[in-house]
Amino acid sequence: MRAPRLTRGSSVDAVTAHLAAEAADRWGWVRGRLTPVFGAVWLVYLYYPWSAAWAAAPGAGRVISLCSVVTFAVVYLLALEALRRHRASGADRFDPRTAWAFVAAELALVVGASIAAHEVGWVGLVFVCVTTVFLLPARTALIVVVVLAAAGEEIPALIPAWQAVNGIGIQCALAAMAIFGYTQILARSS
Repeated sequence: MRAPRLTRGSSVDAVTAHLAAEAADRWGWVRGRLTPVFGAVWLVYLYYPWSAAWAAAPGAGRVISLCSVVTFAVVYLLALEALRRHRASGADRFDPRTAWAFVAAELALVVGASIAAHEVGWVGLVFVCVTTVFLLPARTALIVVVVLAAAGEEIPALIPAWQAVNGIGIQCALAAMAIFGYTQILARSS
């Protein structure tokens, strides 16, 4: 963007408007192009289910869990890329079938990761909550997050070989609230 030509009598408002537009253009580029990169940084937390599955006894369960963790990362990044493309298109709402397909795939992969990683595989629920808030309508996302948070707390306690995952429900809720706040900021700034 070219700098405004300042002449005698140029108003401060004109210069301010130009600088604000320039900053918005830069922010739009960062927000549009780097969204999947920002999401990818959080994938470091998948190290925990990966290492738990890796430490499990060799066999089909271990292979399924390791493949599930890797596939989960790919599906999560694809969901973020789909979200970026959706926002760039200017469409009003995300396609519900696609949104539910991403959420269902991620949930299935969390279950797959839990075969050998056991309760540690439930770390993926936090990512599922993030995807849910990004892609589903707010009320629907709230219901799904509450169900996932409760399931994350209760199901590991019901399986005898597993230990309770302390605070996974709180982690799901906090991540969902953070992403909801982020989406509200994005909605107001566009």
